Amino acid sequence: MKRVLRSGLLALAIAGLALGQDGGEADYAPEAMGARFGERLQPALEEALSYRFEAPVRFERVTREGMSEVLAKENMMLLAEIEGGWRGEELERECEKLGQQLGAMVMAKLDFRSGSLHVVPENFTLIAGLEDAWQGVGSQRFLDLILVHEAVHAFQQRTVDFEAYFSGCTSVGQLKGRMSVVEGHAQFITRKVAKALGLEDMFALFLSVSTDVPESIKDPMQRAQLEAVMQNIAFPYTEGEAFFTALVEALGYEAALERAFGEPPTTLRQVSHPDEFLEPVAEAIDVEALAQRVAKELLSDAFGTQVMPLPETALATSFGLAGEKGQASVERVRSAQVIVATSRTVAGAQVLIALLELDAPEAGADVLEVERVVSEKKDEQLQQNPGIELKAVSYAEAPLEGRAGFYVRKDLAARGTEVTAELAVVQVGSVVLEVTRVGLPGGQAATVELAQRVCELIEGKPQDE
Repeated sequence: MKRVLRSGLLALAIAGLALGQDGGEADYAPEAMGARFGERLQPALEEALSYRFEAPVRFERVTREGMSEVLAKENMMLLAEIEGGWRGEELERECEKLGQQLGAMVMAKLDFRSGSLHVVPENFTLIAGLEDAWQGVGSQRFLDLILVHEAVHAFQQRTVDFEAYFSGCTSVGQLKGRMSVVEGHAQFITRKVAKALGLEDMFALFLSVSTDVPESIKDPMQRAQLEAVMQNIAFPYTEGEAFFTALVEALGYEAALERAFGEPPTTLRQVSHPDEFLEPVAEAIDVEALAQRVAKELLSDAFGTQVMPLPETALATSFGLAGEKGQASVERVRSAQVIVATSRTVAGAQVLIALLELDAPEAGADVLEVERVVSEKKDEQLQQNPGIELKAVSYAEAPLEGRAGFYVRKDLAARGTEVTAELAVVQVGSVVLEVTRVGLPGGQAATVELAQRVCELIEGKPQDE
């Protein structure tokens, strides 16, 4: 990457003074954003990047529909090579749907293809109104912070071949590893600029908006679901920044930049554990490949499947329901993958399979105990939820002969609809397996049979035995 060192201490001081005195509502007019960026933000950003923008950054004010189109096209590029993922018309349809969902929330984004920075004023207003503590999202100072973050992506777009960078991503883990570099570097630089320009409170606000569930949402189950979603969205920003910071401390900024973009992490664990990225640790089990095989051989005929990594932060939230033992058990999980399978024939029916690789088989007993406690805690949350009735719940030990674990059936009712959810959790050597079936016939026998077949794949046994 070519960077041009530029001295700008005086410019930083002047800009910092001006920004510190400037409040009020944001001006989203493209010419106003361009002028403000060039005069007040760009010098500080160039100082932090050791780079000079030879051509101006282009700003565009767009609607939610316009942002949705940008996101849909980008996602088609990013997801096109995911093994077992969408293809053809299905890829186009799902990316359009995803673009519409994200377009209703994303405040600003650099179009990696055109290099233009798109801003959606309606989404700033929407988020500012969700919480009293988030009212500052509608301010000029917050817009300044966002423009800095997105302009880091403009630097990346001008110095990195993004098409080559993201090509060859055959798994969600690889894709999120690369996204963690992109967003982590942006956050690292944005934090430095925020400190220089007196925008540290806006940086903290941006983190809150990116990671927190609004306090107005009181329902425990709904909060838990949204927390899981927010953790997944926030991972490249929070964990990515910590990852890039660790690389800078170990290698220096220039070498960290070259290493991160030249040899990006391939798993979420490498992002969460940068020491293992710098000095790779051999994996006893390729959990990602195992999950792909399970999805292909056991589910693909009757279900649409997605395989994705389970971030350590999400696992910590779930296991945290079991207290200190739950938190300790998170440390014993080396990697985790989740298969989400949606039935093609039964409306609303799903199969969820989680594979947790442990650092040693001896950790299995504690993890199984934590899984049981977490399930019981979720029963309590369901009983407190006025919108869902837990009509019956029953547990059984060791559903698979010769394997430690448990089985649970939960009969639920919501808005006049009844559904049964079944979960089998068993240990297979250094792997803890969770198999959940929702809204599907067959009962315990079908759940146990599926769990047994997954166990056989884990152990390397062919399915025709």
